[in-house]
Amino acid sequence: MQKKLWWRSKAAVSAAGLVVVAALVWLGVTYFSPPIGIHSVAVLPFVNSSNDPNAEYLSDGLTDGLIDRLSNIPKLRVMSHSAVFRYKGGQVDPQAVGHNLHVGALLTGRVSQHGDSLEINTELVNAEDSSHIWGQQYKGSLADAQTIEARIAKEISDRLGLRLSGEEQKHLAKRYTDNPEAYQLYLKGIYWSSKSTREGLSKGMDYFRQAIAADPNYALAYTGLAYYYHVADDWFLSPKDSMPEAKEASQKALALDDSLPQAHSELGEVYDFYEFKWADAENEFRRAIELNPDYALAHTDYGWLLMSTGRTNEGIAENKRGQELDPLSLDTNVYLGINFYYTRHYDAAVEQLKKTLDIAPDFWFAHAYLGRAYGKLGRLPEAIAELQKAKQLSGGLADTWSGLGVAYATQGEKTKAREILEKLKAQTDPYVPPYSVAALYANLSENDHAFEYLQKAYEQGSIYMSFLKVDPELDPLRSDPRFTELLRKMGLQQ
Repeated sequence: MQKKLWWRSKAAVSAAGLVVVAALVWLGVTYFSPPIGIHSVAVLPFVNSSNDPNAEYLSDGLTDGLIDRLSNIPKLRVMSHSAVFRYKGGQVDPQAVGHNLHVGALLTGRVSQHGDSLEINTELVNAEDSSHIWGQQYKGSLADAQTIEARIAKEISDRLGLRLSGEEQKHLAKRYTDNPEAYQLYLKGIYWSSKSTREGLSKGMDYFRQAIAADPNYALAYTGLAYYYHVADDWFLSPKDSMPEAKEASQKALALDDSLPQAHSELGEVYDFYEFKWADAENEFRRAIELNPDYALAHTDYGWLLMSTGRTNEGIAENKRGQELDPLSLDTNVYLGINFYYTRHYDAAVEQLKKTLDIAPDFWFAHAYLGRAYGKLGRLPEAIAELQKAKQLSGGLADTWSGLGVAYATQGEKTKAREILEKLKAQTDPYVPPYSVAALYANLSENDHAFEYLQKAYEQGSIYMSFLKVDPELDPLRSDPRFTELLRKMGLQQ
């Protein structure tokens, strides 16, 4: 920070005066200028100090809001929700966390809500030596929460010495809604959806819809709604009940604000996983990355598209890029492992999925594909153990039952495999994708039934059909001309 010294006299500055000025300038640069060289930050989960569990949505929501807002700053790498929320509720050693997350600075905060009053205390810490960079206290009403969020983001940008253009500063301070009620409902939607449970997703969807009802022009709320429908697809809801809703919500978000990388990525997933419009999907993923080159999940989504359409090396490179950008994100880690599995790099898949489970030991999705990778390596007892654990942790989702049935069939325990097959065929809740039944039939050498269910999956627009070209569980069908015809209809035959 430079200081202007105004002299009452027009006399020449003496040599002693020059020394004083130089000292003041040195002090200003040394003690007051923003730190240089920090280009990465983790926003750790803000602490709810209100002694009211119903206010938890606010502390978590402000954390997520700051992550999203800061992620739009060029040349600043920001850790994702899943990377930082593993530290929620624990004691934090800034240097250890900085080392684990590979970031230069940590932002911590405490949120206190009493009635309509709001108090937020923040601190920015240098992760290298735990030194204090900046801290501030903000007071206001609940209606001021979005404004305070923008002010915090601006202060961080200033303290890190980031030079933003006028347009970038405008974007950083952007208010996505002027309706305080809609903003709070949106935060509640984020809070519940981030739990990724059936109950949490359902509550999140309700809050996103309420936010949209309060402000029909709230683009972020539409993006949240699209996220809900995409996650629920083929797990809790059929594609016909979920993906058209996801497409409508993401397109509405983009009509309101075309600069949202999340909305472009969500629309890309609809084109990729439901409509099988590969070129349109690639355009959306590339647009999301163009808007935010450090958006890790966009790289991950794009990597899956490239892998599933046969561009294997490009796909793995994109998935690795996503994981490098957000090294402790469950999504970037598990999808890299699953990419290795689909591309037949089974040893690499095992290694990567184990790393994912080091981050989150109860993450059922990682257990499910670790079991599948073990199965392809002939390590069937380990495969069955992992898939049984995945089934238990997921609440019995069809994907885990199907994988377990395939493992039993591969091991020669066809009676157990058929028992699972009949269970899936009779089950209506949770939703059972026809693809899961087809995979079991394929590994029981009942090809006619397998193709019957694959046709159903194709007609319904199952997310799993996008992996038809690469899925190892369908290898028993690949020599059948009907498989070649299905690839042709999907636009996946080279």
